[in-house]
Amino acid sequence: MAFMSWICSVWYCIVWLFNCYAGFWLKVTSYNEQPNVHFVYEALVVMTTSASTGSYITWSTLQNYNQLEMDHLRIPTLQV
Repeated sequence: MAFMSWICSVWYCIVWLFNCYAGFWLKVTSYNEQPNVHFVYEALVVMTTSASTGSYITWSTLQNYNQLEMDHLRIPTLQV
């Protein structure tokens, strides 16, 4: 029986060391990731003109959207 208790004690020590150093009982961890961001030069602007009636004007760099919203489309002009 003395031989079995010695083996169990050694096994207990090995398991305890593994748990301590391998992170089995991990309490706190964090993970950081840097996103890969590419600007595609697209814009969409929607402005309400009257909150009570729900009317709005819009503009976009997307031609399909501009064609769908022809009734509410306003082409902006910029002056410097």
